[in-house]
Amino acid sequence: MPREKAVILSNTNSTSAASVKADIDRFRRELGVDYIDILFLHKIKPADWNVRMKGPIEVVSEAVDRGIIRSHGGERAVGRN
Repeated sequence: MPREKAVILSNTNSTSAASVKADIDRFRRELGVDYIDILFLHKIKPADWNVRMKGPIEVVSEAVDRGIIRSHGGERAVGRN
């Protein structure tokens, strides 16, 4: 199947910039692809997640700018600790 016919979605529950970058690199290497179509930051719990996750968010944004990730999102576990 041609790569452009497949959509690859993955997620990471890493919480540091370095570990998110390492996860993205590992996912691409293990899957044998140049880019991931969709990446989720998984199980974002605290209400101030956007402050606490600033580093990982910056890594993901940079990966989007470089074409390594095409789209991204996050799952916030509302009401859970």
